Amino acid sequence: MKGRTQRPIPAEVTAIVLEMIEAHRGKSCPTRREVTQWTGLQRRDVWPFLKSLAAREPPLIEIEERLHQRAGMRRLRVAGGEWTGWTERKTPTMDDHAIKRRLKREIWSVLRDGR
Repeated sequence: MKGRTQRPIPAEVTAIVLEMIEAHRGKSCPTRREVTQWTGLQRRDVWPFLKSLAAREPPLIEIEERLHQRAGMRRLRVAGGEWTGWTERKTPTMDDHAIKRRLKREIWSVLRDGR
């Protein structure tokens, strides 16, 4: 079975990642989409690359992860620096179809039961 050929990641990308993490200090953690926009990395390469930076000796960055429902929440920092905030998730809005359905169901149950 053949896998994808790993392309070497340029050294400049490491500097860009460190700069990006510093720019997000005190703000929410950069998402994978933001990392790809800053660095030009492929989507599938973002977290393996960040984890490789954390696995170096000495580590260049630190990653803290928490399981939050189905998605993980992360925060990053340059080794020994200030943490970014936790990853922000898109919060549901009234335009979200799932929210509209739930509200519609609740309204109908109230009308039906007369509560």
